[in-house]
Amino acid sequence: LASDDDSGNGSNFRIKQKLDAGTRYFFEVRFNSSLQAGQIQVMLMQEAFECTLENGVLTISGDGPMPYPVPWYTEHSSIMKVVIEDGLTSICRYAFFDCSNLTSVTIPESMTSIGDSAFANCSSLSSVTIPKSVTHIGDNAFNNCRALTDVVIPGNVMSIGNSAFVNCWSLTTVSFENGVTSIGNDAFYNCKSLKSVTIPESITSIGSAAFSNCALLTTVIGPFDVPMKEYYYGGYCGLMKVSLPSSIEKVGVLAFEGSGLHQLVPPDFRLPERYDGNEVFIEPEAFAGIGASYVFIPYSVSQIPSRAFAGCKNLHFVLIECYSCIIADDAFEGCQDLTIISDSDLAEHFAEEHGYQFIPYLPNG
Repeated sequence: LASDDDSGNGSNFRIKQKLDAGTRYFFEVRFNSSLQAGQIQVMLMQEAFECTLENGVLTISGDGPMPYPVPWYTEHSSIMKVVIEDGLTSICRYAFFDCSNLTSVTIPESMTSIGDSAFANCSSLSSVTIPKSVTHIGDNAFNNCRALTDVVIPGNVMSIGNSAFVNCWSLTTVSFENGVTSIGNDAFYNCKSLKSVTIPESITSIGSAAFSNCALLTTVIGPFDVPMKEYYYGGYCGLMKVSLPSSIEKVGVLAFEGSGLHQLVPPDFRLPERYDGNEVFIEPEAFAGIGASYVFIPYSVSQIPSRAFAGCKNLHFVLIECYSCIIADDAFEGCQDLTIISDSDLAEHFAEEHGYQFIPYLPNG
């Protein structure tokens, strides 16, 4: 049962014993008075977990969560395909980290969680189907999966971790099924090929720099619970090119900074309206530099923070519905030819103070 692990000096022992699940065990360790007490480590291995690697195919079976650390890491460069059989409920952190030759993975419906950095640096992984049973995608889960082309996030996923899909250079489309509530900070940062994102009405928070540096991103679509109003000024008709759902409560710092939204001329940008009395919070620089020529800010936005629309060189018209909306001095910094449309005295005073044109807003006019 006990073996001397230190060349017979009697100070280091390894004890191996099979234990039965559901049974309580007590360990008693005694040292001779002549020996100095050391560190005792107890490691319980899950016997129901099995894995085989044959011809580049890693097959994993078991019940419950995947144990960490994984036994195949020393062979990670030989893994080309992963098949996870039904029964396992989670993929542990760093499970397939740096498996650079991995091209495909099968994830069963029993899976509920994908751990932090689970597939990070799997640079050859071109496709992955996330089952509807998954409720959590961890931080950096698919970081640097440069061959991944599209992804669908199931509605049971409550939140997408920070930097979950950073540097997925080949990713062109992302769809979130209804039910997803938050997108983490930097979640899709530097996805250079990302062109289209569909955001459901369940989303309440978009993290800081979530879509930052997505140079080709030109379409962000979200549903509305009422038809879009049309506003006319000087023959100008508001045509929605970019929309966010009415469920949004927060847009993070630099959320779309460096994205292709900077290059759209002339898109119309509509911040979400909420009809439940809750506010929409915009963090500083959330829409800095986007290429919008017209921005609609509804009643649900009561504050336009520092540099929220800074550097929007094509921005010409901003319609502000909220009468008491507080506008930071540098909210529209660098917007040279700007006209503010509102029935708010605060907005009128802001326009006069900063040299912007002001037109009274007549909702029924």
